[in-house]
Amino acid sequence: AGISLLSFGSECGNADNLAGIASTPADPDRLRGLMRDGMSYPRAYSLLTSAMYPNDILAVAYIKALAGTGIRPVVIPREGMYNDTSTDVLFPSAAAVRNALRKGSDIRGATPMADQLLDGPCQFPEKLYPFFRTLVLTTPRRRLKDFFLVSEGIEKTLINAALECDTYEQFLNSAVSYRYTASRIRRIMTHIMNGVTKQEADAYPRSSTVRVLAFNDSGRRWLHEQKKQADVSFAVRFGALSEQERELEYRTALLYASALPEPQRSAFLKKEISGAQYIR
Repeated sequence: AGISLLSFGSECGNADNLAGIASTPADPDRLRGLMRDGMSYPRAYSLLTSAMYPNDILAVAYIKALAGTGIRPVVIPREGMYNDTSTDVLFPSAAAVRNALRKGSDIRGATPMADQLLDGPCQFPEKLYPFFRTLVLTTPRRRLKDFFLVSEGIEKTLINAALECDTYEQFLNSAVSYRYTASRIRRIMTHIMNGVTKQEADAYPRSSTVRVLAFNDSGRRWLHEQKKQADVSFAVRFGALSEQERELEYRTALLYASALPEPQRSAFLKKEISGAQYIR
């Protein structure tokens, strides 16, 4: 997209240290051995890199991807712990803000996005769990194998957990293992609920289109310049995306909106297919 900087947060906040780790390849044989023993990739990788925090692992992946591109990484130190659930701190985590929203607590002192979050439709996965549970238990196991990211017999784990667990939290705790992280389970759940098969994922276009969600005056000028020189195109309108991209985006929006009350549901869907937001 013609960017010169990529900014991201990390627990250590030290670009030189992260770059040093990124340039030191992890022992692939040791990594495969740990994963064969049932350990997830993030955990196995963290053990080979001095038990790094999650966002440091992500930062290393960014820096590796930027190698040779001329794009400079800008690392922002994270303040506080990423999984802290208290909002009574200087920099509350996203997890703390989500938990406060669930409970209906006041979040105005926790995030500058409080008004948008309180006014907008907030959807949480536990509201969709009854649908997911029914879907998993009524879909033949051979068909569950067709969904994207479902592999290595995990469909059996999903079925057993769905049979036993009445709540989303119970299900997640039951399905998580050394091999499958909570993030992986959540992604699998989303693909199953969206009906995304391995065949569809393989056929999905490797798009060179960037969907623009919002821009201000300086962003408008930048987009105008990039149209002349960037190797990608920019979709300011939803209709500028490819048919496959539009279809999956809207399907995902329908799933997200399915547990919202009217008129929130209709307003949310209308906004999802509207053009980019102009911010004055």
